[in-house]
Amino acid sequence: MKYYFILLFGCLCSLSYSQTTEANASIIVNYIYTKQLEGMPNVTEINSTLIANNNVAAYEMDFLNNSNFVRESDGEQGTILAIRPTKNPIIFKDLKTDKVFNKENIMSKFYLIEDDLSVMFNWTLSQNYKEILGYKCQEATTHYRGRDYKAYFTTEIPFSTGPWKFGGLPGLILKTESLDGVFKIVANKIELKNSQSTIENPFESTQNEAISWDEFIEIYQNKYLDLQNYRSPAGGSMSIPTKNIETYIKE
Repeated sequence: MKYYFILLFGCLCSLSYSQTTEANASIIVNYIYTKQLEGMPNVTEINSTLIANNNVAAYEMDFLNNSNFVRESDGEQGTILAIRPTKNPIIFKDLKTDKVFNKENIMSKFYLIEDDLSVMFNWTLSQNYKEILGYKCQEATTHYRGRDYKAYFTTEIPFSTGPWKFGGLPGLILKTESLDGVFKIVANKIELKNSQSTIENPFESTQNEAISWDEFIEIYQNKYLDLQNYRSPAGGSMSIPTKNIETYIKE
């Protein structure tokens, strides 16, 4: 008898939260963002935050307060300069139109990119589950711009979004990682609110200037080819990477 009471209570709680979410709920999730690119000598580990309601979501990576920031180091690709940004990078998602906005740079020149979330990720759901922060999470996999990924999402928090650019699953993504070990994001704190948080679009005034990912890649590839032919008066050369998290130049 006690077992059925607990089960019924859990169902009622889930129903109550679902109704709240459909009305005016919002969520704040803190994640640990970890990245170690191929050929790089250091691991980047920073705090990041996702704020979302039923209409929009914003994911901010806190590079400004990264105490382990490395300005210059030697890697397989030569001397690597890591320039601290003047502002934290933000990825903004319009969940109603499936549009994703963020800035990418080529040698310190920034471009606003508009992506379409509805075609970015082709997820395959599995029957593997794990618990994260007390929530039952289902595994999903995808291939995205040069890397294979595994993610864990929970339908117990019915926000169809996640950290970084990830989204498109029927629930909140609490963990995702590339299978090559380069990139990982894991939630470590969740705050649910019964009121809708105000989330500003940091790109609203320049949104009409956004270019597509394909247009950005064309610009990037042209700069990459230009630098291959560059030689300084002292005989030195310059280059930009063929990929970061996403692939820029197919080798």
